Amino acid sequence: MRFSRNARPMDERGQVSVLVIGFFLLAVTLVVVVVNASAAYLRHDGLANLADAAALAAADGVKAEQAYRGDIDSDQIDLQVASRYAGAYLEQVGASRHYPGVQVQVGASGDR
Repeated sequence: MRFSRNARPMDERGQVSVLVIGFFLLAVTLVVVVVNASAAYLRHDGLANLADAAALAAADGVKAEQAYRGDIDSDQIDLQVASRYAGAYLEQVGASRHYPGVQVQVGASGDR
């Protein structure tokens, strides 16, 4: 028990409540931060997987179209055809519902 300067006991009731409320607020804040960080990571990962799948669909479509034309030995990629196949893939999987505003942009740089 603590005493004041006048040798009277000081009232410490309610001090634990303040500490408990403070720790509770800290725990809630940490949970919110972790949940939001996890959601952002999963969204980024989903977009990366979607982009990879669209690129594979475009590459498969371009190669198949070149094979039908008899131009299978060509290393050139027709960007318009690739864009068409990537866009068709994104429509097929309903990407705009999960990721509003998603757009197709196809480019080539060297062997990429």
